[in-house]
Amino acid sequence: MALDMRALIERAAGPLPERGERYRIGELITHCRAELPTQEADRWASALDHERRAVPDAWLEPGALEALTGARAAGFAIALWTNNAREVATLALGRFDLAPHFDLIVTRDEMRAMKPDPTAGG
Repeated sequence: MALDMRALIERAAGPLPERGERYRIGELITHCRAELPTQEADRWASALDHERRAVPDAWLEPGALEALTGARAAGFAIALWTNNAREVATLALGRFDLAPHFDLIVTRDEMRAMKPDPTAGG
Protein backbone atom coordinates (compact mmCIF):
# COMPACT_ATOMS: atom_id res chain seq x y z
CA MET A 1 0.00 0.00 0.00
CA ALA A 2 2.77 2.45 0.92
CA LEU A 3 4.61 1.74 -2.33
CA ASP A 4 1.48 2.45 -4.38
CA MET A 5 0.75 5.61 -2.41
CA ARG A 6 4.33 6.82 -2.79
CA ALA A 7 4.19 6.22 -6.55
CA LEU A 8 1.00 8.27 -6.86
CA ILE A 9 2.50 11.13 -4.85
CA GLU A 10 5.74 11.06 -6.83
CA ARG A 11 3.86 11.02 -10.12
CA ALA A 12 2.10 14.22 -9.06
CA ALA A 13 4.98 16.05 -7.36
CA GLY A 14 8.28 14.40 -8.21
CA PRO A 15 10.48 12.07 -6.19
CA LEU A 16 10.50 12.00 -2.43
CA PRO A 17 13.92 12.11 -0.79
CA GLU A 18 15.64 8.72 -0.63
CA ARG A 19 16.27 7.29 2.82
CA GLY A 20 17.34 4.05 4.45
CA GLU A 21 13.87 2.92 5.44
CA ARG A 22 10.54 2.85 3.68
CA TYR A 23 8.01 5.63 3.95
CA ARG A 24 5.04 4.72 6.12
CA ILE A 25 1.43 5.54 5.27
CA GLY A 26 1.17 8.18 8.00
CA GLU A 27 4.28 9.93 6.68
CA LEU A 28 2.99 9.85 3.12
CA ILE A 29 -0.39 11.24 4.16
CA THR A 30 1.33 14.00 6.16
CA HIS A 31 3.47 14.85 3.14
CA CYS A 32 0.43 14.83 0.90
CA ARG A 33 -1.51 17.06 3.33
CA ALA A 34 1.33 19.61 3.30
CA GLU A 35 2.41 19.44 -0.34
CA LEU A 36 -0.59 18.12 -2.29
CA PRO A 37 -3.69 18.86 -0.20
CA THR A 38 -6.05 18.34 -3.11
CA GLN A 39 -4.91 14.71 -3.31
CA GLU A 40 -5.27 13.76 0.36
CA ALA A 41 -8.80 12.39 0.00
CA ASP A 42 -7.73 10.27 -2.98
CA ARG A 43 -4.76 8.86 -1.02
CA TRP A 44 -7.09 7.89 1.86
CA ALA A 45 -9.45 6.27 -0.64
CA SER A 46 -6.53 4.30 -2.05
CA ALA A 47 -5.53 3.15 1.44
CA LEU A 48 -9.09 2.05 2.19
CA ASP A 49 -9.26 0.11 -1.07
CA HIS A 50 -6.02 -1.71 -0.23
CA GLU A 51 -7.30 -2.53 3.26
CA ARG A 52 -10.62 -3.87 1.98
CA ARG A 53 -8.85 -6.13 -0.51
CA ALA A 54 -6.53 -7.48 2.21
CA VAL A 55 -9.29 -8.71 4.55
CA PRO A 56 -9.94 -12.02 2.71
CA ASP A 57 -6.23 -12.88 3.00
CA ALA A 58 -5.97 -11.99 6.69
CA TRP A 59 -5.32 -14.75 9.20
CA LEU A 60 -5.49 -15.11 12.93
CA GLU A 61 -2.11 -15.50 14.58
CA PRO A 62 -1.76 -18.78 16.44
CA GLY A 63 -2.67 -18.28 20.09
CA ALA A 64 -4.35 -14.90 19.54
CA LEU A 65 -7.80 -15.97 20.71
CA GLU A 66 -6.31 -17.78 23.70
CA ALA A 67 -4.35 -14.64 24.61
CA LEU A 68 -7.51 -12.53 24.49
CA THR A 69 -9.58 -14.95 26.53
CA GLY A 70 -6.72 -15.51 28.98
CA ALA A 71 -6.21 -11.78 29.53
CA ARG A 72 -9.95 -11.30 30.05
CA ALA A 73 -10.06 -14.24 32.50
CA ALA A 74 -7.19 -12.60 34.41
CA GLY A 75 -9.30 -9.44 34.76
CA PHE A 76 -7.71 -7.25 32.12
CA ALA A 77 -9.70 -4.93 29.87
CA ILE A 78 -8.92 -5.62 26.22
CA ALA A 79 -8.35 -2.83 23.69
CA LEU A 80 -7.30 -2.70 20.04
CA TRP A 81 -5.65 0.34 18.48
CA THR A 82 -5.18 0.03 14.73
CA ASN A 83 -4.11 2.24 11.85
CA ASN A 84 -6.83 0.61 9.76
CA ALA A 85 -10.16 2.27 9.03
CA ARG A 86 -13.12 1.41 11.28
CA GLU A 87 -14.90 -0.25 8.35
CA VAL A 88 -11.99 -2.60 7.69
CA ALA A 89 -11.30 -3.34 11.36
CA THR A 90 -14.96 -4.31 11.75
CA LEU A 91 -14.75 -6.61 8.72
CA ALA A 92 -11.54 -8.28 9.88
CA LEU A 93 -12.69 -8.74 13.47
CA GLY A 94 -16.02 -10.05 12.24
CA ARG A 95 -14.32 -12.57 10.01
CA PHE A 96 -12.78 -14.19 13.08
CA ASP A 97 -15.61 -13.35 15.53
CA LEU A 98 -13.18 -11.32 17.64
CA ALA A 99 -15.09 -8.06 18.17
CA PRO A 100 -16.94 -9.33 21.27
CA HIS A 101 -13.57 -9.90 22.97
CA PHE A 102 -12.64 -6.20 22.96
CA ASP A 103 -13.77 -3.56 25.43
CA LEU A 104 -12.46 -0.76 23.22
CA ILE A 105 -11.55 -0.56 19.54
CA VAL A 106 -9.80 2.58 18.28
CA THR A 107 -9.18 3.04 14.56
CA ARG A 108 -7.51 5.74 12.51
CA ASP A 109 -10.95 7.28 12.02
CA GLU A 110 -10.93 8.39 15.66
CA MET A 111 -7.33 9.69 15.73
CA ARG A 112 -5.62 12.95 14.73
CA ALA A 113 -2.58 11.08 13.41
CA MET A 114 -1.57 7.48 12.84
CA LYS A 115 0.45 5.55 15.38
CA PRO A 116 3.26 5.66 16.33
CA ASP A 117 2.96 9.47 16.05
CA PRO A 118 3.08 10.72 19.67
CA THR A 119 0.36 13.28 18.88
CA ALA A 120 -2.05 10.58 17.66
CA GLY A 121 -4.19 10.47 20.79
CA GLY A 122 -7.74 11.71 20.47
